[in-house]
Amino acid sequence: MITTKVSRRVASAAVALATVGGVVAVAAPAGAGAVGATVALSASPNPSTHGQAVVLTAKVTAATAADRAGSVTFVDGAAVLGSTTTSATGVAKFTVKTLDAGTHSLSAQFAPTDGSGTVGSSTITQTVQVAGTTTTLVSSNPNANYGAPGALTATVKPVAPGAGIPTGSVDFFVDGGWYWSQPLDAAGKAKLMLADLYPAYYAGTYQITAQYTGDPNNDGSTSAPVAQTLIGISTVPVTSLTLNANGLPVFTPRSFTMSSANPVGCNVTITNNTPNTVALAYGTPGSWKVLRGGAIAPGASKGIGVGLANFTGYFTTTANTANYVAIHCV
Repeated sequence: MITTKVSRRVASAAVALATVGGVVAVAAPAGAGAVGATVALSASPNPSTHGQAVVLTAKVTAATAADRAGSVTFVDGAAVLGSTTTSATGVAKFTVKTLDAGTHSLSAQFAPTDGSGTVGSSTITQTVQVAGTTTTLVSSNPNANYGAPGALTATVKPVAPGAGIPTGSVDFFVDGGWYWSQPLDAAGKAKLMLADLYPAYYAGTYQITAQYTGDPNNDGSTSAPVAQTLIGISTVPVTSLTLNANGLPVFTPRSFTMSSANPVGCNVTITNNTPNTVALAYGTPGSWKVLRGGAIAPGASKGIGVGLANFTGYFTTTANTANYVAIHCV
């Protein structure tokens, strides 16, 4: 009988032998050039959370240390995640943090140093869960004079073990009603400028919340409410008050109480939050005119219309102990 000698390296590859007409034929499986090596892949943790570090471990089993030497490429479907070399024991590890939420088909390809061919592992399924988030809201000016600068800033962060910077947008609610939407920036922050509140809200205190709407990798979340106070324009207490023959005030630094520009297109209303009656005039210094309708009693409000370039309030008594009147633009 005629026989064909099979080398130790081929024999260790667990080739299939078949006898055909007295001749031994050698049928080599795919990847047999890798001298019979096998590759086992595992991932930890599995399942994981978006942004969490997942350690992929490939274990190469072969007859000798030389047969185990080489590099391992880690693959997610058709996308290469990265590669690294094996240790003396045939172990290769790779850490990945970029897996999107969902399921991933992971495999490892071993390429031996001697170039005898590659061997692939079986495919494993990695499940990546959506990360939870927290949304916090902070005001840079929680007690702001009406028209003062400042902002309410929402910051969105993943809950550990989730990591990374969420994307998407934040909705701002004022006293429970939707008011404003703003996309998150590269730092995971969104701002509601106080200047964007002034045209729509009177002076007062409002409960503002920020609601993150979520993205494919991160759940939505809502902040705790933040109290934001908009204060009327502060005044200088009157120490003396002089009226001219037409009953208009003679404006001096000592008697001036309040002056402001009337925003274009605003229907301005003034609320008297003082214990004293407030009289109103408008125009320009040296040419003031009494506002039609007379004075504003304590606790009352009065609209002064649209298109007044400037307006000024003064108290009808010199015994003024009030702090401010509120100006509304609607």
